[in-house]
Amino acid sequence: MNLLSYPIIYKDKFGEEKAKITTFGTTLHIKLRDTRFEGQCFETLEISEFDNQENDKFEWEKCQDSSKILTNFEIKVKFQIQLAIEHNQQMEEMIAQISTGNEKGTNVFLELKTDFGDFKNTKNYDSFEDALLEIQSLLPQNTKIKTCVSCKFSNYHPIGNGMFGGLYCFKKLAHQVDKIVDKRSLLHCFDKEFAKDEEKQKIFNVQETFDCLDHRFPKKSNWTYKNWIE
Repeated sequence: MNLLSYPIIYKDKFGEEKAKITTFGTTLHIKLRDTRFEGQCFETLEISEFDNQENDKFEWEKCQDSSKILTNFEIKVKFQIQLAIEHNQQMEEMIAQISTGNEKGTNVFLELKTDFGDFKNTKNYDSFEDALLEIQSLLPQNTKIKTCVSCKFSNYHPIGNGMFGGLYCFKKLAHQVDKIVDKRSLLHCFDKEFAKDEEKQKIFNVQETFDCLDHRFPKKSNWTYKNWIE
């Protein structure tokens, strides 16, 4: 996987600053006010193992395991995402306006900018999946968002997911994907694979906006635990 970098504008009660997110498609890495953060979701950003110092220039939410995650902030991210148009592909810019925390609520608002028009959400959503689904519904016929959320090899876990980054990729189990036909068979696959050694685990987190060479759009016969419809 290639390392991707997205420019951001971060804002909280302590101020506003420009920074960038780097990711290989699984974990977000952000450096803010000389402090490194990482997490699979914007709602679960915590201090990286490389930065153990406390920092009083952020707001924190304490978790049950005594760890602390970043909270009560707004962030504007400029993603690059793939579109499939007929038999061609092109990269376009998608701007995400995100807020998280008890004070601000969990919200995402997307705007896709293309050379054939701009497409934006009509309201705030609490998940990237739903926000992307509305953008897809606004696009011209034969134009599809080509990212992990629209791939036949991705599934959410039935116990639930957060705003972003809660997808799981099954491409290393491609031969089993067509055998997943309902929630029960999906849970069986999760239980079987997560019971293995972490280094040998074949299911892993991916981000809704990410894409790879193994992407395949689902067919009507494919069953997935998500709202994306072919």
